[in-house]
Amino acid sequence: MGMRSSPEGDRKALWSPPQRRNPCAASETSMKMRAIQSRERVKGQLLLAISAEGVYILSSDGVKSLEHSFGDGITGKYGVLDGRLIIEVREDEKSRVCILSGDAEPEDEIKLQGSVLGMDCSDDRILILTHDTVGVYDRKGRLVSTGDASGVSEAMLLDGGRVITVGGGTAKILQNDR
Repeated sequence: MGMRSSPEGDRKALWSPPQRRNPCAASETSMKMRAIQSRERVKGQLLLAISAEGVYILSSDGVKSLEHSFGDGITGKYGVLDGRLIIEVREDEKSRVCILSGDAEPEDEIKLQGSVLGMDCSDDRILILTHDTVGVYDRKGRLVSTGDASGVSEAMLLDGGRVITVGGGTAKILQNDR
């Protein structure tokens, strides 16, 4: 996991899916750091670990400093928007998308029917693709626009409030309803 500078100049963690480069592995009794890179590269930085049951913020030496558990929920897709973690939590056949602060505290929540097929976060907006809808939400989880997702397998936010959807051999650009 590398570090990149943001346009504002502060250092931000480079996010990647947990199955590829999750810096921690949960055991029943403790969190253990995996040797994924030199400690020199992460010294003084905070690491985020996402397990099936929750979110953990660790110091560079692997000491857990903050955590948020999702109870009976299982984590799924996630994204990052302005220092907030946007993460799907699945329970039975329903999902919710939790918006967590940088301190792993819940700020807002979006309740959904079904599971999240895709998510994109950009320009103060959150796009959530489910089996039947493409929903665009503001940073507080309020619905801004919605569209039909029939046949859509991927969706992504574009500049100017537009959304591109792809699936079934076609691509469409949807305008934001704002």
